Amino acid sequence: MNVPRTLKKEKIQELKLRTPLTIESGTPLREVICKMQESRRGSVLVQKNGLLVGLFTERDAMTKGALSFDKLGSAPIDQFMSPQPKTIKLNHSIADAIAIMAKGGYRRLPIVDDKGAICGLVSARDMIAYLAEHFPYEVLNLPPDPRLIATEKEGA
Repeated sequence: MNVPRTLKKEKIQELKLRTPLTIESGTPLREVICKMQESRRGSVLVQKNGLLVGLFTERDAMTKGALSFDKLGSAPIDQFMSPQPKTIKLNHSIADAIAIMAKGGYRRLPIVDDKGAICGLVSARDMIAYLAEHFPYEVLNLPPDPRLIATEKEGA
């Protein structure tokens, strides 16, 4: 089976995707983080009037000081989210999504329609699950890369 050809042919809509957690723009940070914890999600899509306006992840919480609830808990999510994140549409190929995620260093990529309404969210985990399910032989039998040299010993 030709993996690159298949990835270019298969569409995002063929992935098994969970419904993303969404919140409205202006929602207090404390409420957003509580919803993320309750739903056990690592990200939330921020919408305004039904359209995607931002993405907030656990990484944003760590890097933007959002975990300081005492001072920032009532601040709107808009101050901490990544505004206008890179997106993809359902009719794009899985190869397109992988390329965008790899180039931008993204672990999550919102899926929107032509108007910008949220359709879903694809994650690096979704991609790995797809590859392992559809190409088990290719994934499990990859030869080692001789250019990769461990700089530290493995183990605890």
